[in-house]
Amino acid sequence: MKLAIGIAMAGILFLYIYSTVITPYEISISDAWKYDGKEVIVQGFVKKCYGNVVEITDGNASVAVYSTKQYDYGDMIKVRGIVECGNDVIIYPDKVQVIRKWDKNVVGIEYIAENPGKFAGTKFVVSGLVYSISSSYIVISDENGIYRAKLYCRNNSYGIGEAVFIPCILNYNSHTMSFYLREV
Repeated sequence: MKLAIGIAMAGILFLYIYSTVITPYEISISDAWKYDGKEVIVQGFVKKCYGNVVEITDGNASVAVYSTKQYDYGDMIKVRGIVECGNDVIIYPDKVQVIRKWDKNVVGIEYIAENPGKFAGTKFVVSGLVYSISSSYIVISDENGIYRAKLYCRNNSYGIGEAVFIPCILNYNSHTMSFYLREV
């Protein structure tokens, strides 16, 4: 009996040490700089790709990830790797997992309106109702007509009140200090 309790206690101690020493920290991107030299797990949307560097964001902060693979803007990825802090914070991953492809990320116009920082510069599929139509854009709204946004698109053959699901990117116009959607 004492042997069984001793083995159980050793097993619990082993699992505790394993979970605190070997398992990487799952952190927010804004805290990556605090983990210089440590293995971490972060999750975010692909914001930019340049060479072998992918910039990901969680809507509050961004971090660079070294990668030889290509990802699409707007893809949600989970990265496990070592943080290095030099001039910039960069993560050298040993594992990158695509959680969701950007074109599978359907977002209602009301959620975008309330959280523009999470989507600025990323691709996603917007859902809404056609509120009005112009020659170069449509205005889409939520089902109650409370939230509205211009969506510059190639195809204006939509009807007023029609439900749409359009792949787009959220951009910011600094001259008018406003966000707008552009079809991709």
